[in-house]
Amino acid sequence: MIEMSEATPISPDRPLLLVVAVVAIAGAQSLAGGFIEDDFQNIDSRWIKSFSSLADIWTMEPAVADARQPVYRPIAATLFLVDHALFGPRPAAFHATNLILHLACATLVFFVARRLTRNVSAAVSAALLLGLHPVPVEAWAYISARADLIATLFLLATLLAIERAGPKPTWRAAIGVGLVAFLACLGKETALIGLLWLCLRPNDAALTRNPTGLMLRPRVIIGALVAAGATYFVIRSQFITVPSEISDSKTLIDVIRVLPILFGIGVADLVVPNHTARRSIAEDIDALDAWAYGAVAGAVIAVMIVMVLFGRRRPLLAWGTLGFAVCLAPGALGVIQRWDGLGRYFYLPLACLAPAVGAILAALWTRLKVARLAIVGYAVILATVLQGAIHALRDDRAVATAAIDDFPKRSHGYALLGSLLCREGQLREGASLLEHAIALSPPVARNGSNYFRVFNLALCHFKSGRFSRALEINQLGQRLFPMLVHFRLGAAHSFLALGDRGRARAEVEAGQQFAPNHPGLNRLMETLAPRNDKKKK
Repeated sequence: MIEMSEATPISPDRPLLLVVAVVAIAGAQSLAGGFIEDDFQNIDSRWIKSFSSLADIWTMEPAVADARQPVYRPIAATLFLVDHALFGPRPAAFHATNLILHLACATLVFFVARRLTRNVSAAVSAALLLGLHPVPVEAWAYISARADLIATLFLLATLLAIERAGPKPTWRAAIGVGLVAFLACLGKETALIGLLWLCLRPNDAALTRNPTGLMLRPRVIIGALVAAGATYFVIRSQFITVPSEISDSKTLIDVIRVLPILFGIGVADLVVPNHTARRSIAEDIDALDAWAYGAVAGAVIAVMIVMVLFGRRRPLLAWGTLGFAVCLAPGALGVIQRWDGLGRYFYLPLACLAPAVGAILAALWTRLKVARLAIVGYAVILATVLQGAIHALRDDRAVATAAIDDFPKRSHGYALLGSLLCREGQLREGASLLEHAIALSPPVARNGSNYFRVFNLALCHFKSGRFSRALEINQLGQRLFPMLVHFRLGAAHSFLALGDRGRARAEVEAGQQFAPNHPGLNRLMETLAPRNDKKKK
């Protein structure tokens, strides 16, 4: 697995300490950030306020209780609980834990790259690339993205355990690999696709029979990885049903269609770093015409084919590029679901690619003196843009403002700021921004940002007394998201405010068919029932 002819017999202690110090200093600004978006829901959750909830966290009770987002990530929830128990609801403590996890991931990338390339310079380059690059900053500067850090950390640990097991691993080593891989899945379900990538390895330079540069791991290792993924999947499926809108064949086709474009965007952003964490890639893809879409997708597919077929000369690069592409699949699903802020989904792919890029940078540094100045300059650019990216994640207003400034023709910045103004009581200004966001990107029947902006717009109109407009928006939400009872409840309140109690009751009854125990629907039904009973008498 050597991509460089010369090895560097330098002790890794000092270079590693340098990497950790540089990344820690560059990321220290995140400690001054506050809570944003989903952070408030996670920190206010009753599951993290007492150690008595620890058993519930590991037996999937939070996943079952949260019907809006049925996920099972017990390690992240446990760390939230520990942070809250030690420091209370102080954002600096939660940010410090994320930064420590980020430093741990950079450290493991260092060890993985050093083992794969046998070159300390390549290891330093790889670790700094992950540690300083601003594109995936959302994974560690956004508290609620902690699960991505945990999954990446344990996947890197799995890879390191596999490499240390050698070409003829024992059963004991395979069991250890399987346990660490299972922990990666408990970190976040997206680790499952990373396990598939780990079943392959870059070809040794001495083995010339395989022209692709990729080989399968030993059977005992593949068995351990499959067993870890299958165990997690079986346990999770006992309690959580995957929503139909992300498990049907159309969604799979859409993911395959979007993945090459996302790969191209990801590579472009890695080369020319973008400091906006809340970029809406879905709208970028929607803006492409058919010819541009076909050209980008065709170029990416051609590059991937060349990398795989002629990867014997650069097996580590072929393997890392494949890992980058495969691990972007969850990000492609996020694009289909139209979630804003996909920076967290680039964290694991970049960790997969970093050792190969580190080897290339180390080779350039050794062979071309002119390249040294360019590499140092690029590192300075990364660190500088990183500061802007962290600053843009300090609070909700900063996130929205950065998105509007960098992408004025995209809707997500206006939607974020409009929702914030509505929460702060500036209803007319918030509604105007939300209306503008919907005009820029008309909502479609996908979950994600569409649901939130439509719901917030309806709520904003209702609170400001524009009941007819609130009713129209709630009815739009019903057509787009028929399974979500929030719009039934909103429509019922709107009808009640307009004086039509009969239609309000009909909306509540329709909502109770989907959620018979919904507290808001039940309370409103109690309000409506007495007067109807008097009329019957």
